[in-house]
Amino acid sequence: MKNLLYTICALVALLGFSSCGSKPADKKDMLPGNWELIGMEAASKSVTTGGVVISVYLSFGADGSFALYQQLGEGRFRYFDGTWSVADDKLTGVYSDGTAWGTSYDFEVTESSLVLTDSKGGDSYTYSKCEQIPAEAIQ
Repeated sequence: MKNLLYTICALVALLGFSSCGSKPADKKDMLPGNWELIGMEAASKSVTTGGVVISVYLSFGADGSFALYQQLGEGRFRYFDGTWSVADDKLTGVYSDGTAWGTSYDFEVTESSLVLTDSKGGDSYTYSKCEQIPAEAIQ
């Protein structure tokens, strides 16, 4: 009986220690990495894509930097960079020329997906985590 009690106490202690460092990650800490646009939903009439293919890659640095590569149709990729931050659960940014993003974004992020929703118009952009930005975008 004594051995059973010791075994139960040991198991309880092990379970307690194993959960000590496993607090849920802050969602802003999950942003750093590379993301590829896989879908968008326009709530406003300001976004029209027609038959144009849009390719967007977004890279968030843990240091608060970002790099954005976007291609509209058959054109070349355009590159933008700057800094990002999160305040009051809103993602905001400033381009390297000092211009603020046109809006802030509400965001939901998991290990493999990121959904940005325009705080003003409700347009929604869905990204998938990717290992790296393709070479053709970076050139």
